[in-house]
Amino acid sequence: MSDQEYNQFYENYKKQFPDDFYSTHTWSEDPCPAKLLQLIGREDLIRKVEIVYGSESMASIRTEEELSAKFYNLNQRTRVSMKIDGWNVQVNYYNGFPVSANSRGRTGNNKETSAILSVVPKSIPIMGKVKFVGESSIPNEKWEGFKELTGNKDQRASMSTVFANGMENMCNFSAFNIITEDEQYEDKYKVLKELGFDVPKHMYVNNYTQLLRAIDIMSKAKGKYHLLTDGLVIENESTQIAVRLVAWKESDYLSYVTGYEQNHTPYGISMVLLVKPIKIEGKEVSKVNITNISQIVQNNLRPGHPVAFVVRSSANPVINVSRSEQLYLEYQYNLDKYKEMVDNKSL
Repeated sequence: MSDQEYNQFYENYKKQFPDDFYSTHTWSEDPCPAKLLQLIGREDLIRKVEIVYGSESMASIRTEEELSAKFYNLNQRTRVSMKIDGWNVQVNYYNGFPVSANSRGRTGNNKETSAILSVVPKSIPIMGKVKFVGESSIPNEKWEGFKELTGNKDQRASMSTVFANGMENMCNFSAFNIITEDEQYEDKYKVLKELGFDVPKHMYVNNYTQLLRAIDIMSKAKGKYHLLTDGLVIENESTQIAVRLVAWKESDYLSYVTGYEQNHTPYGISMVLLVKPIKIEGKEVSKVNITNISQIVQNNLRPGHPVAFVVRSSANPVINVSRSEQLYLEYQYNLDKYKEMVDNKSL
């Protein structure tokens, strides 16, 4: 299920079952569906997952109406910050020195990320156990060189290569939370900066008018920011929520299938749809990621058929299955007309 399909489904689910267990938390807190996996013979996928504090996924605002309903009466100091599109990493300090770092925010299946220890402060003036939560990512100015060096195509996913090969010169750690044994901080970003950590670009607002202004300013700054972002985070004493509007609002791009390509990976063969190239923000997009052959067959993605997709992380085209199906139903008896409109960019 694509993000777009999940968001549509989840909003309808919450309206229909507002008091249900799954309607009252984000997807990252859903328990492992052990019974379902047993039913289909995939016991190998069963995991005991525990979410570590500070790394759970957050809900998102995706429409202006949702934003207004949530914040129109805002009257308290609120931080608006860039939502870094990277890997969640937690760096652990003990008696002032960094001792370990792990990713994923889940116990039992997290990954060693010791490369991050080379880019965080060498020491801090706080004793005892201290945890710093943030996002690790490859800075935009280093991505082209990294891509040439490794052949990788996905900037966010390439953090796996960075960690596996200890490429600390290629990574950045942007902290947004500090957790100590007994002390609470009113302005965590201020404390993090004083300790020497990089923090996401941010602004403070006190009402809805200022919030709209901040969203506009941050949106205009997105293209010049040194890290990938996938939205904004609005946070105060009573709420923490992501916003994907203006520069981060997902739009469907329309093309048609021209063929297929196989990618051989350590985990098997993945499929890529070849599509009629289209220009997006000055870059030509001619390939769309798709999971496997069965998804191609099930969704009737034959050469010449319509395909809709979104582009995430500035570089990663992902198919919108439901929109692609709608396009096919609309143009199935006049595919040549659809292709002509794509070729002429009149859609």
